[in-house]
Amino acid sequence: MLGPLVALAAYVPSRVLSLEWYRVMERAPGQADLDVEGLDVRRAGSDDWPLFEAIGKTTPDEFAQRGRDGDVAFVATLDGAPAGHVWFRAGAWEEGDVRYVLEDDERWGYDLFVHPDARGRSVGSALNVAGLRRMAEDEGTSRILSVVDVLNEASLASAARSGGTPLAELVVLRVGRWGVMRERRLDTGERRWGRLRPGRPTDYRVPRSRVGGAD
Repeated sequence: MLGPLVALAAYVPSRVLSLEWYRVMERAPGQADLDVEGLDVRRAGSDDWPLFEAIGKTTPDEFAQRGRDGDVAFVATLDGAPAGHVWFRAGAWEEGDVRYVLEDDERWGYDLFVHPDARGRSVGSALNVAGLRRMAEDEGTSRILSVVDVLNEASLASAARSGGTPLAELVVLRVGRWGVMRERRLDTGERRWGRLRPGRPTDYRVPRSRVGGAD
């Protein structure tokens, strides 16, 4: 039911109707081990702009602003050639009408991009794994969070290869200024509804799994 509705919403102006369906993903240190021959991953510095430019996605303004905001990036080379990057943010992340509020030991993973010449060799998955391990060592990060479009099977498969565990699904529906958000926890099946706040994102904290009695 939701799939056709999401497709329909794509043809309607977003100011009239928007419908987003996300799977909330978690990655924790040690959930996956990926070694790609010839791949080198390291934490990026401010002088690494030429590598990002060669990878071909991030603009100079974005690169500079993310550094000022305190975002952390990891960059990869494959057999010496620019291969990809991934970024991590602390504090909070805004995605449409939702503001994902992060605890001190959490980071938001975003803007994973692999150069076309390096695709098909698990570079993206290895970047995620290496970045999380370094974030755990350097900053005490216990989990990386992100959302994936439920209808994007390729991205869901990539997330699974790098140790991603689905925690919840969010449906965010807005009709004009009115909107609702539905959360469905995948470990317990619980559903929760909430109203979206007009003109500003609604705060949401990603649950921790209750499997085995943990929360």
